[in-house]
This record gives sequence, C-alpha cells and structure tokens, in this order.
Amino acid sequence: MNEHKFSPDKEKHVTFHGIDIDKMKLINNNVLCRRLTYNAGGVTNYGIIHPEGRHENDKLSQNADRMFEVCALPEKITYGTKGWMTDIELQIGDLVWVEDSESLNAPVIIDDNNQEYRLIRYFEIVVAKRLVDNIEKESTNYIVENSNIYRVIPINGYILCSDVYTEKSPGGRILTISEKTIERFKAKVEYVGKPNKYYFYSKGRCPDLDNIKVDIKPNQIIALEVKNKNPAVAITRKYLEEKMFSTFNGRKMYFFIQREDINAVIVK
Repeated sequence: MNEHKFSPDKEKHVTFHGIDIDKMKLINNNVLCRRLTYNAGGVTNYGIIHPEGRHENDKLSQNADRMFEVCALPEKITYGTKGWMTDIELQIGDLVWVEDSESLNAPVIIDDNNQEYRLIRYFEIVVAKRLVDNIEKESTNYIVENSNIYRVIPINGYILCSDVYTEKSPGGRILTISEKTIERFKAKVEYVGKPNKYYFYSKGRCPDLDNIKVDIKPNQIIALEVKNKNPAVAITRKYLEEKMFSTFNGRKMYFFIQREDINAVIVK
C-alpha cells in the first residue's frame, strides 16, 4: 500500500494518522471509504505511463482516484448542499465512484497499518458496483468481469449515459471514426438510478422529476438540456472517469446527469 504523499499545496486534504476506524461514528453524511487505486503517479491500470500524469502534482483532476470501497456508512442522510434528498442505498463492501473534486479534497485517515481511507460525502458519490451471485431476470443493470457479477447502482438520482456520435455528413457520406463528433444534444441511457425523494428550490421543494410519468430506461436515446447553447463552446459533461484510468467497465466511458438535464425521450 502506497503511503499518502499528495502535495499539501495542491490538494486540500486534512490528514489524520493513527485512527481506529472501528471506533468511528460517522456524521454529516460522510461515508468511510478505503482507497484502492493510486492514479497520482501517472501509471494507468494497464501499466502505461499517462503523459499528463508524470508528476503527482500536475493535472490533478485527470489523475484523481475515482474508485473506493465502502467501509462504513452514516446512520442517516440529512440535507446536503447538492439540492436534493435521497435514501441510503449503499452497503459496506460496495465499490463506489466519486466526483474528482471530492477525491482531491476529502479528509484522509491513515490507520495504524498505514491503510488509507477517505471521508467521502454521500452526495458526491455517483454510482456503486455490488458483487452479487446472479443476475435478476430482465434486468440490465449488471456488469460481468472475470466471471464476477456486479450490480450497477447509480445513486443520488443519477443516470449514466454514453455519448452519441454523428453517423453521416450533411452530404450523406458515411463518416470515418476520426470524423465523427459527439452529438451535443443527445445521449444514450446506460444505467438508471432510483429517483431522489425530492429536490430543493428557492421557493420550496418539489417531488422527483419521475412524477412527470416519463419512464427513463437503459438503451433509450434522450435529448439533453445543454446549459450553454453556443455551439462554439465545447461540450461540458461530467465523465465518471478519466479514460486512461478507467475501471468501471473496461475502457467504456460514461457521463452522469440528473433527470432535470433531460428534455425528452426520443422515440424511434
């Protein structure tokens, strides 16, 4: 296990040493997670040196560890800064993926065995993978890796999507892979999470957007709400992982959205 060695002038971790994690009582929506990867050194899961990560202090967001193992949970969730209320869906032992900013700023705990943990806020966790014995009938929320079956559980109301690319040029010519571009206003639904209880707004709160009775399902093509309508501005999407360090489902890339980011379901 690598020792904690992030540069304090770049990252904002507060580090605690010699803590007995078995005696911790979690509050303020914190989840105790064990660190499993070490992206800061710039070496990918395939043994390749990431050219943007030769030094642990450079390109921090790209090199941030996204995957952790859940070791302890709070008794309940209280209102957080994200603007919604949800249920605790995680279990001890789940593998979770978090936003890069949370990974770079979460408090660090080093126990007596030099094992590193982080206090990750529940609202900053996007999705979990849970090891299970079998696949439920007619369910698509599973990943099979090396004979292991994982149930995919998006939490905090998140939906995981993949990019949709242009297939033909305006003149009708079939595009090569290098010529294809991401459709700004479209996405393919891959994994759907349980709706949040409700959202908070300036004038009060409202139920989850699922109450509009539009069922969001895997494999659907959806029309996205793009915050910046200027086509000259690059697409701003929060991807689950940096491609060179992808661990969630091989080299497949996903970005995550809330239901309020969807304008419509495109029916073929």
